[in-house]
Amino acid sequence: GRTPNPDVLAQKMKEMAELLGQMETQEIEKAFDALAVFDTRRIMNFMTMMSSEVLVGRTDLAYGTRVSSASFQAKAAAQATKEEVKKPDGSATTV
Repeated sequence: GRTPNPDVLAQKMKEMAELLGQMETQEIEKAFDALAVFDTRRIMNFMTMMSSEVLVGRTDLAYGTRVSSASFQAKAAAQATKEEVKKPDGSATTV
């Protein structure tokens, strides 16, 4: 499917965060306890992704490890600048 509009997604996430902030910890625990393992893992993965990509530096909010997508951008950019050059003997070198 299509990627949702970032403005709409940001607004909905902000609204959800505000509603969760109004709930008592016990209410949230009860809701999580009723979830299937699959759903709990999805929430944990979401929290890890958010702490890595959005709340940079807040690894205390993560449940696991994740390589930031920014790391891949630097590698891709470096590879894009490399160029393969053929030597007269037929071998190649990267510059």
